[in-house]
Amino acid sequence: MSEWTRISPVRELRPRRMAGRVVVGLFAASALALGVSGCSTASGSAEPVATQPPTSAAAASLPPGPLAPATHSPAQRPSVTGAPTVTAAPATFGGTVTYPDGLTVSVASAKSAAMSGTGPGSFPGAPLVIIDVVVHNGSAAPIDLDHSLVSLEAGTPRRIGRAFGSEGAVDLSGILAPGADQKATYVFGVPTADQADLHLYVDLDGIHTIAEFTGRV
Repeated sequence: MSEWTRISPVRELRPRRMAGRVVVGLFAASALALGVSGCSTASGSAEPVATQPPTSAAAASLPPGPLAPATHSPAQRPSVTGAPTVTAAPATFGGTVTYPDGLTVSVASAKSAAMSGTGPGSFPGAPLVIIDVVVHNGSAAPIDLDHSLVSLEAGTPRRIGRAFGSEGAVDLSGILAPGADQKATYVFGVPTADQADLHLYVDLDGIHTIAEFTGRV
């Protein structure tokens, strides 16, 4: 028994007429669907609508680093007792700090950059300073670089630049044999206005005093 019969006996003669209307409605809907699909690409996706190009977001601002200490003391290392005994004069970026035992530290390059990372802990577009440090062991003994500490300060009042592991950063590490070189790259967050007065400190092993550099990018 049809659905119309279950609803009302009066409508038993109407199903065909109503069915015709449904069929006509379906044809109309199909025609409309074909008209819409005519605006689609061969792959079935709609034609792209022209839009304005996205504007670049403003560079993220870094939270200020901690205030720099008034003096710089070598880090405490379990394998080293007492104060460093091998000293050397400071140098500028592009120059070399040379110790009397033949160990040298130099700033091979220093440049300004913008952070490109977008993951957790990143500040896309934030101003950075990227510094390449080269250590040459011209001494007669191996140098342990596993506990090296490198820091950068800038600004007034002077603040410690925040170190990042992105943009190709590579730490000094391992045992540097006599006659060998090692290059490392350090990345610091530094406001653009402070990048004209930079102070780099390289604390290698607790035996050599901290290598100090000044410069700008």
